[in-house]
Amino acid sequence: MATCGRNTTTGDLLQSRFQVWSVWGGNRGSPMNAKDFHFGGWLVEPSTCTLCRDGERVQVEPRAMDVLVSLCEQAGQVLSADELLRRCWPGVIVGENQVHKVMTQLRRALGDSAGQPVYIENVRKRGYRTLAQVSLAPGGATPVNSKGWSAGSPYVGLDAFSAEHASVFFGRDTAIQQLHAAVLAQVRTGCAFVLVLGPSGCGKTSLVQAGLLPALGRYDENIQVVASTTLDLGGIGDASLLTSLGAGLIDLDVDGKPLLEGHSADGLGMKLLQTPDAVLGALRYFNVRQPQARAVLFVDRLEAIFSAPAVEDTQRQQFLATLKVLARSGAFIVLAACRNDFYPHVAKQPLLMEAKATGGHFDLLPPTRAEIALMVRLPAEAAGLRFGLDQVTRARLDDVLCNDAANSPDALPLMQYTLQELYLQRDKIGDLTIAAYRRLGGIEGALGRRAETTLAGLPHTVQSTLPRILSLLVRLSASDDTVSGHHAPWSTLQNEAERALVNTLVEQRLFVSLIADEQPVFGVAHEALLRQWPRVAEWIAAHRQALRTRSRIESLTQLWLGDNRHVHRLLSRGRQLEEARELVEQTTIPLSAEVRAFIAASVRRVKHAERLRLLVVAAFAALGLVAGSFGLIAHRASIVAKQRQREAEGLMGYMLGELADKLRPLGKLDLLGGVGSKALYYLRQQRPEDLSPAAREQQALALQTIAEVARAHGNSDGARDALLQAKTLLDSNLAQHLESSALLKDLGADAFWLGQIRLDQGDLDGAERYFRQYLYYSDRMSAREPENVDAWIEVSYARNSLGSVARARGDEAGAAREFEASIQLKRRALTKHPNDRGLRAELADSLSWLASARQANGDLQEALSLYEQEQTELRALQVAAPAEYQWTYRLVAALQLHAELLINMGEDRQAAMELHSAEPLVHALLQHDADNRLWQRTAIKLDLLENMVLDDLGQSQQALSGDLAVATKLSALTRLDPKNTNWRTLEAATHIKVAESLLQLNHPEDALTQLSTALTMMKNVNGTKSLEQKQRIATGLILLARAENAKGQPALALDACGQALSLATEAFAHNNRDYLTLDPMVRANLCLGDRDKATPLINQLAQFGYRRTSYLDAIR
Repeated sequence: MATCGRNTTTGDLLQSRFQVWSVWGGNRGSPMNAKDFHFGGWLVEPSTCTLCRDGERVQVEPRAMDVLVSLCEQAGQVLSADELLRRCWPGVIVGENQVHKVMTQLRRALGDSAGQPVYIENVRKRGYRTLAQVSLAPGGATPVNSKGWSAGSPYVGLDAFSAEHASVFFGRDTAIQQLHAAVLAQVRTGCAFVLVLGPSGCGKTSLVQAGLLPALGRYDENIQVVASTTLDLGGIGDASLLTSLGAGLIDLDVDGKPLLEGHSADGLGMKLLQTPDAVLGALRYFNVRQPQARAVLFVDRLEAIFSAPAVEDTQRQQFLATLKVLARSGAFIVLAACRNDFYPHVAKQPLLMEAKATGGHFDLLPPTRAEIALMVRLPAEAAGLRFGLDQVTRARLDDVLCNDAANSPDALPLMQYTLQELYLQRDKIGDLTIAAYRRLGGIEGALGRRAETTLAGLPHTVQSTLPRILSLLVRLSASDDTVSGHHAPWSTLQNEAERALVNTLVEQRLFVSLIADEQPVFGVAHEALLRQWPRVAEWIAAHRQALRTRSRIESLTQLWLGDNRHVHRLLSRGRQLEEARELVEQTTIPLSAEVRAFIAASVRRVKHAERLRLLVVAAFAALGLVAGSFGLIAHRASIVAKQRQREAEGLMGYMLGELADKLRPLGKLDLLGGVGSKALYYLRQQRPEDLSPAAREQQALALQTIAEVARAHGNSDGARDALLQAKTLLDSNLAQHLESSALLKDLGADAFWLGQIRLDQGDLDGAERYFRQYLYYSDRMSAREPENVDAWIEVSYARNSLGSVARARGDEAGAAREFEASIQLKRRALTKHPNDRGLRAELADSLSWLASARQANGDLQEALSLYEQEQTELRALQVAAPAEYQWTYRLVAALQLHAELLINMGEDRQAAMELHSAEPLVHALLQHDADNRLWQRTAIKLDLLENMVLDDLGQSQQALSGDLAVATKLSALTRLDPKNTNWRTLEAATHIKVAESLLQLNHPEDALTQLSTALTMMKNVNGTKSLEQKQRIATGLILLARAENAKGQPALALDACGQALSLATEAFAHNNRDYLTLDPMVRANLCLGDRDKATPLINQLAQFGYRRTSYLDAIR
């Protein structure tokens, strides 16, 4: 049996899938592609993969429809998984798990339950069978979309679908149904106006023209569309709005007779506004004879009334007032489509906002993965096309297309464009081939071709503005040359030619326009455009150095501004300053006012230093005149100067060494920031190769101190730059064969901090690379001196760091091995130095890491015991040295982890006591240093846990107030270090927590807003998502499903649950015993109606001792 849209042979496309079934007395093998059937209360339309009931239309994957057809063909009989695989996956080697996945989708679509089935029953160890009655639909009605297509390409490229393409317009049944319901509701209010809102390229025009208009009257006998016309405001040029409206209405006719006969386009619009009865009389007479008759006016690209330079406010108000007259006439249905980035303009128009109160605003979302699959496959099937197979990977072209498009849902127009190009390059037997797709460069490659075609169609004066537009949008990382897109305000455009280019690229869905920080901005729709458009790639290559310099100078400018424009942040004489000067002199790459001010201040400072240098030279020249007289004195002065230099270097070494070690436990290391900076300035006056090994070592220590302070205060970029420079200096000593244990220890420390910064930013591969360097230097140190306790400790730290990366990846077994090795080395070291407080604190840290690994492995009681051992060590340290705040900080962090585990074990009241005991410790920390980011993050986590306990104890309003206060703090802190994924993940978790409280208080709309923010933040995190991030997103999607259900949107809720299950399944593949993965997995399966899948997971969590209150509420 061929799958909907998955072709085996050309003749099978529309026939062999659907056959007359024995339950109706037919013979197997007879084609029944025109036969719909009833399954219980559902009408099944196999050719469109659609289920219909009471006006509701649900689409399923083509493979799921094949399975449903097979089951209903043998109604009441048990079909094994093997039999279903044979029928529905012919010639494809897959496991039974595919059948189980399809059954989950069918139950979700039918509203069925695995525990109490009404439609499909799972007969244990045998297979599946239908329970509901199966019968042919009366007359075997053929759905509109079931007809074949012979009018050329079934794809429309970058054009919108029209009514003529309705039979190949697939994948939007849910949106059509919802929009249709909104239109009928507006008709009943007496003002038949609906505004469709959505981002550029989401398919608003196609939805109306090929989806809604054919549906009007087909689904509701109270509406009969007798005529329709479309007014595209994006193409009216300088014509007035009312004249354009008149021209559109003049085209309305019924059976060849104009509805508005005797009127001209020039005056019709104004007459409608001033004397509507005189114009609409004929229509109302027609309406009296046919009360259900309506004419439809569709106003496309409504945003033009806000963006077109020729449209003044008076003209705009007249146009909107005329639309209102038509909508209230009883003879018209008025539809309008508008980009949602223009919503701030829409909100200022009372005439447009009146409809919102009655449900007249419809938000069109990007298509789901299942809908994209239908958009790709079903038009090809209708047109008799087949998708080719990659002979190497065995991947089908339709699967490749679906995956590429689903990974970028805003690429919908480009997907259609690619499909159209594939059709034009099809082979002789009608196959769309993998080879053609590769020639196009995939969806992204088609993007570049389309961009070049669009640009070539514009006047030369407009084309010539592209370089400046690129200079506003392209950013190049100063550290790794990564190219990225940037949004620029519309206000930065200097003339009409620039505005024309950007407007055209937005209309062609190559650029996007949106609102950011309460101002309109634009940018590339897909960063692939920067790679795949050869013209742009060449421009970037030609200006790479200038772009790189700008990025570096912008970063330094931010540091300068953040440090209150302190002079030590300015550029010194040298290459960087020369590059900055060159950047100012060129005109291709624009610079902000702040960057120009930074460069100007740097130049002034260097000029001032140069004047001082000249004065010194002059003074020395004068002194030279009497040098002979004072030779002996000069010699003595030289000796004294060298002695003073040695003393100064010794003092600096003390400050960066012994004094740093004394200030670090007190949490006052920031006092050394200025010392380190001054030391750095002093040592930078000489080139590294001119420095002695001791001077290079001192400079490296200064840089490491600066880095440590910078990281503690959220400046990860500054910390990384200082550490990389320190590494260069230390490597110079190593290259000169000056290896020593101290040098290896310094190199290891440098690698550790570089790895920690990478870990903070979510770059696990980068973190592991540096941590392995740390282990290499530590092992080398231990090999030099096998009995050196410091070497043991360094190896233990490196092992602990590698364990933290394994933990982040979900490799709990690997993490536990590293932590246990680290603990063993630290215990060994403590036998030699039992009074070493720092070593005892690091042992506590390793105990904490091992506890987290045990916790993620389901060993909750053992984890609890390890956390308690950690607390014992830290309490002893805190009592012994209460003024050393690093022990207080670590104790607070330990209390937080212990309390969080207690909450997840259902011990909320005990957790509340633990959190309460941590409050005075946090208060003391923040009084000591309110700017320490690490301490701030720990305090915020404690607040979140306290609010979680309040929620569990039924005090949701109080919890919500606390969560909102935390969210406000976090938003400000994240902006200070935007690349730190820890901060962004914590901020997203806070929004999720706010949403949970809102749902408890029955505010689903507000919860959706919070969840949308959280999920966007999590999905935009760069790099491979960590296990924790996947768990957070899955949890957010489960809450999203709750919110959608509360709003009466079960289809959207099921889609969210499906996404959550997919993400949790990915996490499950890394670790199948982590309760933070199993919890959302259980909830997703229950949401999808599959209690059979949930039950073993529920039992597993119960065995672990997992009893989180909200989880127990969900499974009851």
